[in-house]
Amino acid sequence: MIAILVSCQAPKITHIPQSSTFYGINFSKYSNKKFLFTPYKYLGDYKSIGLITYKVLPEAKLVQAEKYKDINGNSIVENVWKTEIVNPENAIEMIYKKALEMGANAVVDFKITPISISVDASPPVTLNGIEVSGFAINRLGAFK
Repeated sequence: MIAILVSCQAPKITHIPQSSTFYGINFSKYSNKKFLFTPYKYLGDYKSIGLITYKVLPEAKLVQAEKYKDINGNSIVENVWKTEIVNPENAIEMIYKKALEMGANAVVDFKITPISISVDASPPVTLNGIEVSGFAINRLGAFK
């Protein structure tokens, strides 16, 4: 009797190379419309409009993906969640439109914060999104 043992073990990782990413957001589109986004306080005269927050989480779809092939070459599949990446520029556009509706011409104390929620599904999924927030104001005398 001959026994064949097959192991499906992931290779041992011994090194992860350095990586870097640069990401920036261009606000000139809003500056050209005389609208201000700033992470700082506004030091000029202003009228308080209100706090503004916009949260966005990605769409997620449950799909089947090949996990591995068995000894006969048959695909073994599993259900996995495929999530989209949230675009911060879309969230900024939404907060800009809402601020305008409120009568603001600036959002100060502007922040983009990562958020995540865990969904108790089968299999479980974590949705990674963002929260865009700030204080909407109307700058007085800014355009003399």
